[in-house]
Amino acid sequence: MTGPEALPEGLSVDDLVLGDRAEARPNQALPAEPEHVHPSAPQPEDHGFGHTHSDHHPVDHPHETHHLVESQPTWQGFVDGWELGLYRDAVLAGALAAAALSILGVFIVLRRAVFASASIGQAAGLGVVAAFYAGIHWGVDVPPLVGAFASAVLATALLALRTTARRLPHDALLGFGFLVAAAGAVALGDRVAQEAHEVSAILFGTAVVVSSFDVMLLAGVFLVVVLLVFASWRGIAFSGFDPEGARVQQLPVRVLDWGFWLLVAATVAITTRVLGALPVFAFSVLPPLAAILSTRRLARTLPVAGSIGAVCASAGYVAAYFMALPVGATQALCAALVLGLTLLRR
Repeated sequence: MTGPEALPEGLSVDDLVLGDRAEARPNQALPAEPEHVHPSAPQPEDHGFGHTHSDHHPVDHPHETHHLVESQPTWQGFVDGWELGLYRDAVLAGALAAAALSILGVFIVLRRAVFASASIGQAAGLGVVAAFYAGIHWGVDVPPLVGAFASAVLATALLALRTTARRLPHDALLGFGFLVAAAGAVALGDRVAQEAHEVSAILFGTAVVVSSFDVMLLAGVFLVVVLLVFASWRGIAFSGFDPEGARVQQLPVRVLDWGFWLLVAATVAITTRVLGALPVFAFSVLPPLAAILSTRRLARTLPVAGSIGAVCASAGYVAAYFMALPVGATQALCAALVLGLTLLRR
């Protein structure tokens, strides 16, 4: 029986051992076999670094407590953001937009055309989405505000037609316009994935952070609405409620009617771009209803409606900050709460 053949130089017997274990290096023991642990016993979380997360950061560790406190909204954090202008501009923009919409909404509600603002708002949203679509797929640079205004004016021109000029009832035409605009915005929004967040903000409202330009623009819109409405509110009311009597009194009924709806279109187009279609519809209906139920004269109803809208927009933004809710929906719920309280009081 011959002895074992000599192995090539540099190769040892241990190199020929097959198995899962790695070679034990000099002065280094092989890892011990894991101890048997009952399946019901809780296992520490292993991150592969020789210690667990609980060992490194216990639940009551100051580091973990710091992160927990930091994630909770605080009044001091809101004040700091207000001083930096992060929240101040957004709250001011929402208050200006809501006040302007609520003032115009008084006439919209009294004309029994509450879905007019919803249809025009959806049309403005469709115009913004169409502007994004044209820029992405056609290479045509259209400012979103221009697209919103053009679509809002077109929708207003259709909705402002007299009942005698069409066979469809007014509310049916409003519903048709709302559905077409909403479906078109969703359909085109699916083709502009790059602006998906912007499209969602337009449709549902997310006035989280606004620019200084938006605040100045909304301030201008508010001033125009206040000046025009309070200078001609009697004529707007007369021509809207009794056009034949207004013609007898030699009032420019057609000019007043079209001027009012164009003002509504411009206001809705600009505010939809900042707030979204949902809060625009809410502010043009809910605060006016609360003001109409709370006052007896139209001269008082207009400023009361504007004040309710501004307060609801501001309170809704603050509530959304502390409760971590969508801004537009929270603002609409605040307006609905005020209307509900008004109904209960009556």
